[in-house]
Amino acid sequence: MSENDTGRNVGNFDPEDDLESAEGSQSFVEEIDPKLLDRALKRIKSYLRGNAHDLKDVQISDSKGVQTFRFRADVQIKLVPQYGIKIEPGKNMRAELAVSQEDFQRKIQGSVHEIVTVPQKRQLVVDFVFNRSDKGFCIKDQSVKFKSLARDLVQHEQCSSCSHSGHVPCPRCHGKRMETCPNCRGTRQMPCSKCGGSGRLQTPQGSRPCDFCHGQTRISCTMCGAQGQVKCRGCGARGEIACQKCSGTGWLSHVAHIEFQGRVHFSFEKHKLPPRLVALIEDRGAFLASRGDLEASLRPQASIQTHTTGEGTLRQESEDHFEDTVLIEYDASCPFGALEFEADTKKIPAILLGWQARLIESPSFLEEYTRPGIEALSEAGQDRGQVNIVSLLKKAARYAIWKELLSQVLQTGNLRKVSQIMLNRYETGVSRECIVHMVKSADRAIRSVTRLPRYAGIVSGLILYTGVAYKVYADGARFDLATSVGLDTHSVSSHIVDVGLTVCGIMLGGGLGQLGAWIAQKRAFSGIVADDVLSRRLPRMGVALLWSVIGSCVVTIGGLIAAALTYSEGEVLDIPDWIIRLMPA
Repeated sequence: MSENDTGRNVGNFDPEDDLESAEGSQSFVEEIDPKLLDRALKRIKSYLRGNAHDLKDVQISDSKGVQTFRFRADVQIKLVPQYGIKIEPGKNMRAELAVSQEDFQRKIQGSVHEIVTVPQKRQLVVDFVFNRSDKGFCIKDQSVKFKSLARDLVQHEQCSSCSHSGHVPCPRCHGKRMETCPNCRGTRQMPCSKCGGSGRLQTPQGSRPCDFCHGQTRISCTMCGAQGQVKCRGCGARGEIACQKCSGTGWLSHVAHIEFQGRVHFSFEKHKLPPRLVALIEDRGAFLASRGDLEASLRPQASIQTHTTGEGTLRQESEDHFEDTVLIEYDASCPFGALEFEADTKKIPAILLGWQARLIESPSFLEEYTRPGIEALSEAGQDRGQVNIVSLLKKAARYAIWKELLSQVLQTGNLRKVSQIMLNRYETGVSRECIVHMVKSADRAIRSVTRLPRYAGIVSGLILYTGVAYKVYADGARFDLATSVGLDTHSVSSHIVDVGLTVCGIMLGGGLGQLGAWIAQKRAFSGIVADDVLSRRLPRMGVALLWSVIGSCVVTIGGLIAAALTYSEGEVLDIPDWIIRLMPA
């Protein structure tokens, strides 16, 4: 059931049966506030204003069945922790510290109990639910996340990889601070750089022994000074490096990020309320609470929590039974009951619901008052000629409800949205079926008014485009136009001119079509709806856009064929092959 169906066709209401079922609940029932009855009277007058032209007086003839019912309700939030543990290097000082592994596990397992028992944290849960627009009413077996309750726990542990020192032996030198010389590989010698390790030099006088290595082919290593080892470059000759596991701190942090998910369930006292009101609260309680029809105030939270059973009776349990559940108790109130209005000797029964004085489950009295307007608008939607349609629309617009509906269709265009708006505006007095039928009739009537002028505009635009196409194609201007914009007329890119002209034809036909439709719409509805409504939005184009596209493409193809037929020998012919194949030999 949608929002605007609150109380529509949910069942028949007998106030005597409901009052009998609520016997013994006098402490839960109050006389209705006269201001609320005044609000209900203003609401029924707003429905009738502009829809009952001969209306002289409207008054409440019977309000004995309307009372304010007060009842208790509660929202139960069962908290379920969700957490994961990760290991971080170093000491995490941002999270809450656990002094030992046992304390760490105990705090994780007891985090829910802490929220339930610590007043400040418990209040966070209460505020979260109470500050919702619906205050948790009629939430059943839903889950919500309490981000404000998220917490981090940390337990510090000494790093075993480095024995809490923060350093480990260098894997390159194994703590010796020296490593084998990469130049001589520990041999302390390297090939002679002057003779290349051959021991001899080539001179103009012939080969002779190298004067640098004296023919030995090798010399002392210059990198290690003939020691065979150099300082370890991995640790800078320190023999150790920072432990990668703990980032050189010697500590590891076990961090648990805990989030809390609440499984919410709502219940309320049913046995002291009329069955019809119980059904409405169960069906639309969240909507009624968010719109202010139901008022709810928090009850003081006691150490002994109250639990409501599914049958609506209250029983008390020790808090130990609910160490993972936060129970929020409300004192709620809702005016409800049957009343009757009198308008020019006509009786209009209704049910008053909520502090906003909603009127529900009344007969379709607006349909009776506006019957001529309904018939006129329905006939206008049957498309029987533009002149007749305008007169029928004027007849329908004499009634405020159908004038408003026409305005909404003109400025919105979304029929589903218009139906929703009208059903929200007229919660009673008119059926959903009637509103939907009237919206469709109004849309068909508007399209009938604009159809002929739109197609006349499209035809005019296509005629203008035909003249342009003839000039471009038949007179040979296509080649000059393509050349002037720097396109190669012997390539595929040259046909961009054809595509551009087609788009211009679509815009010309569609634009003139929309202009004609807008002028016709403004002329037809001037005096029916406000002028600013007509200027907010152009009429819907619909299938007319498709005809504009088809017409522009046909004109373009005709222009190409005309260019081929008027081709003279010696001229450049740049016509697509598929166009040439369409032509006779």
